[in-house]
Amino acid sequence: EGVAKLNTGMVVFVERGHPGSRVVAEVFNSRKDHAYAKVISVVKPSENTIKPICKHYPTCRGCKFQDLKYSAQMFEKHKQVENLFREYSEIPVLPIIGSDSPFQYRNKMEFTYG
Repeated sequence: EGVAKLNTGMVVFVERGHPGSRVVAEVFNSRKDHAYAKVISVVKPSENTIKPICKHYPTCRGCKFQDLKYSAQMFEKHKQVENLFREYSEIPVLPIIGSDSPFQYRNKMEFTYG
């Protein structure tokens, strides 16, 4: 999820938005101080944007960051964990140990029907 801040100060969480990308997005849920949107088109992709290798991306939603370079995926995931721990403790978060093969190692799939 990307995060944007409007001139009004409202924070918008953008599905499939990447840090550094410029997108046209449509708001689908608006609250008093924040909103949720989805990308309609990419005006300027991030330098970390890549073409996903899976033909099912993003429909199956199993690999949320597949269109980001692996190094950027690890950076963003590490940042998310750091932010969560910062709220509750002083425990330092160690760096992520990446996989030698960033694809085809996942072992869990969930499907939604109906």
